[in-house]
Amino acid sequence: WGPGDPLFREYLGGVGPVLVGALSGVGMGIVTQVFMSYLGKGSISILQYAAMISMLPIEIFASSIQTTFFPTIAKYSTGNPKTVADAHLTAVGVLLFVLVPVSAIFMALDEPIVRILLGYGKFSDPDIHSTAVVLTCLSIGMIGRAIAYFNFQVLHALGRPWSQVKIGLLQLVMNALFSWILMKPFGVVG
Repeated sequence: WGPGDPLFREYLGGVGPVLVGALSGVGMGIVTQVFMSYLGKGSISILQYAAMISMLPIEIFASSIQTTFFPTIAKYSTGNPKTVADAHLTAVGVLLFVLVPVSAIFMALDEPIVRILLGYGKFSDPDIHSTAVVLTCLSIGMIGRAIAYFNFQVLHALGRPWSQVKIGLLQLVMNALFSWILMKPFGVVG
């Protein structure tokens, strides 16, 4: 077993996109942190708290939906594109059915949610308000993020892992560009 073994090369072919994708994800966090470091005191914490809350429904609901539909998509990824397409559309429909109301609830109840979860100790009313505003902004993107994560899995199942890497790298560039454009005028909300 070594570099000349076809199984070894196949394994590396699967690990490469995952590694680059993981580095892209780490890069996304670093880019955000760098831009946030130019803002006021506590900006990084506000973003991290809001992100932690906004990711909760994605981790609970979207991950469950993805885990449910992924085996069907992986099983039929070769030879039955109609089944893959049907499973993909059904999964996206279920994601929308679950996450649109959750996103709306987060936007409508942003401040009470933050107050209940974080409004203790030295977490002041201005901190609660700032975190709630950022939570609302992140809640708008929650649906797209969940669908993107699911589509990444679908691309991987279809044997197109480098497509998801290209999309991830494009997201990294867009994050840097929009952070550069929006954070100065809008602060943490940007």
